[in-house]
Amino acid sequence: MPVIGQGILKGLYFPDYDGLSVVNLLASVVKGLGGRSRHRALKILPPARLAGHRKVIVLVVDGLGWRQLATYLAAGRGAHFFGRFRHQPISTVFPATSASALTTFSTGATPTEHAILGWHLNLPDLGVVSTILPLLTRTGMPVLGEGVDAAAYLRIPSYLDSIPMRRHLLSLKEIVTSRYSQAVSTWHVRAGYAGLEGMKRRILAFARCRGRAIAYVYWPGYDTVCHECGVYHPDAARHLDQIDHVLGGTVRALKGRDVLLLVTADHGLVPSSVRRTVDLARVAGLYGCLATLPAGDKRSVFCFVRPRQEKRFLDLVRTRLGDACLCVRGDVLLAAGVFGPGRAHPALASRTGDFVLLAKPGYALDTSVFGHSGHVHRGNHGGMSEAEVVVPLYALATRDGATSLV
Repeated sequence: MPVIGQGILKGLYFPDYDGLSVVNLLASVVKGLGGRSRHRALKILPPARLAGHRKVIVLVVDGLGWRQLATYLAAGRGAHFFGRFRHQPISTVFPATSASALTTFSTGATPTEHAILGWHLNLPDLGVVSTILPLLTRTGMPVLGEGVDAAAYLRIPSYLDSIPMRRHLLSLKEIVTSRYSQAVSTWHVRAGYAGLEGMKRRILAFARCRGRAIAYVYWPGYDTVCHECGVYHPDAARHLDQIDHVLGGTVRALKGRDVLLLVTADHGLVPSSVRRTVDLARVAGLYGCLATLPAGDKRSVFCFVRPRQEKRFLDLVRTRLGDACLCVRGDVLLAAGVFGPGRAHPALASRTGDFVLLAKPGYALDTSVFGHSGHVHRGNHGGMSEAEVVVPLYALATRDGATSLV
């Protein structure tokens, strides 16, 4: 993956949008199945390798970074799937967070194009900072009234919608029926499940259905455990054991069927501690410099500074937060192309913020709301470290057993 060699971001990782990112993976899928994408195909999986398959499954294990997987495999685990099959590193998008990357998986669009820049997203035209996937404000109120067309408001382009075959969304029950998922892409079939075995049953049912089709499958459980317990906690490894067992059984059950199974992730996580989690609300004077609540995630925070408060804001960041984060101008990140190629969403610049705080190794940044207690995660993501940006990719053709294609 491209390592930034100079400037304030030196040593951080830039998503490899030139051919080794999840954007390029989706471009290969879309083009290989007869659709249209303006993005380059994945170098290690060109569209021609997908073209002949009757079924294609894109399965995202939320939070499974390359470094976490390597640690898991080094302990001798993963005999059923993760350690059994060849896999390659690719990069996710920036920000390396679920809201941004999962929107890319649902559409094939880059963050530049869809402008979903984090779990908390500033919507300046509405005057709120939202928790975007459930479409709520930071205090839990609906962002959009029932009479508002969420798809028309969000204006998210979808290359997946150009694929001329049936498209299936397989995810947790509450996700397949959510207002956000219904606004982002068009799915001919939405099927929910409650656990890993339910996910396996849905995948096998999809493999048996008639005709050519593509399925996007999502499993969030591993990310949840890493947030709550820690990236390298025994509970996280045990949960990967469960996923490994289910995926191994799924591959065996798919043997003889013309299916291409792609397994990857939306981001990795890094360990955090209570001691190194800085609540920006407790930095005296900082929120007073801002026009609205900060947005983003715990490893990348977008700040919208009030007129004539820039010097004070930068002084506070330098004196109070210098050990915890880097401070980069939002327009510098836009010019650098960290959000990927493509035609910029009309709201991209206004959602980026005047300044972006990028947490340093070991640190996390909380943006609590007064009256709501903050929640300290033991694993976090959203930044530009190798551990957050680099994710694994498995590509298995099951017609003649389980043949790795990468």
